[in-house]
Amino acid sequence: MDYMVIISLFIITLPVASIIHEWGHFIGARLLGVQVERVHIGTGAHFFKWKQGSTEFQYNWNCFLGGYYILDNEESYPRWKRMIIIFAGSTTSLLVYIIAFLVDYFFITVNGTFWGNWFYIFMVVNAYMGVIQLFPFRKDVSLKEAGHPSDGLNLTRLIVNKKGGGNK
Repeated sequence: MDYMVIISLFIITLPVASIIHEWGHFIGARLLGVQVERVHIGTGAHFFKWKQGSTEFQYNWNCFLGGYYILDNEESYPRWKRMIIIFAGSTTSLLVYIIAFLVDYFFITVNGTFWGNWFYIFMVVNAYMGVIQLFPFRKDVSLKEAGHPSDGLNLTRLIVNKKGGGNK
């Protein structure tokens, strides 16, 4: 298959993996009774946004550089809840990877085709999202301002600092 097609598939798959990852944080927070103030996919100017309940969802033009969530009144929740919410994104990404791998292994017979290649890239990107987000780094998107912290950086802050966490 042509390299340009594979690169295009990769670019198309990144926002899908970001949505899955951030959805994991959102569902984890909701299951623990924690209010989510905002969920953003991408960076920069918003493409569209909507509000569901008390949560604002926003899809930004640069949807290829991940996303972030902001909990409502984050410091008021116990540290263990915040740790579970941090792990929920990577857990969801890795769970989707495992399910996709099993589906590919047992059922997919289209390897080498457009959809077979897309499915493989989908698996790899979700595995990447699940693992790389656990490393502590800041997602800098410009030289002028600091980006949002990765899940690993939030977790490190939560463990080291008494105040802990925070997606700012």
